[in-house]
Amino acid sequence: MNAFAGILCAAAAALGAATSCGRSAPASTTPTVDTASASVNGTRLYYEVSGHGPTVVLLQGGNVPLEMWDDQFVELARSFHVVRYDARGFGRSAPKSGPFTSHDDLLALMRHLRIATASLVGLSLGGRVAIDFALEHARKVVIPDAGHMVNMEKPVEFNRAVAGFLGTAEGRGD
Repeated sequence: MNAFAGILCAAAAALGAATSCGRSAPASTTPTVDTASASVNGTRLYYEVSGHGPTVVLLQGGNVPLEMWDDQFVELARSFHVVRYDARGFGRSAPKSGPFTSHDDLLALMRHLRIATASLVGLSLGGRVAIDFALEHARKVVIPDAGHMVNMEKPVEFNRAVAGFLGTAEGRGD
């Protein structure tokens, strides 16, 4: 397991999920993945969902399709309802046309999927979308920071910080 997957596993444990992080799960426990496209905000967003439990939305980095989350998607889906999607103009989603905001697209996708609240995990551009979304819709989200490369140098300390943040945010009801 890479350092980034370790951070997500720590975040999952902090949310109270029983995970198989660091262990190979039997093939029979691999969750099924549903794929579809949603017509939202005048565009079409391709998305994938898997698992059951509290919702976690994985937000891609710039110029990277949703497959960047392959390892984490499967692992988290064992304990969570996980959503990942290609942002407007990326992967299998429709190209950019006209003015839009990525955080409004995320809200529209959540509404389409009937998701009231979610934990957002974003890398790079996805982190910006998560922050913008939280600023506009604070009661809909808990944000575990996916971190920057400097944080990967000390994964144990960073995992503790993520777990502490999640515990604090959960306790506030944010």
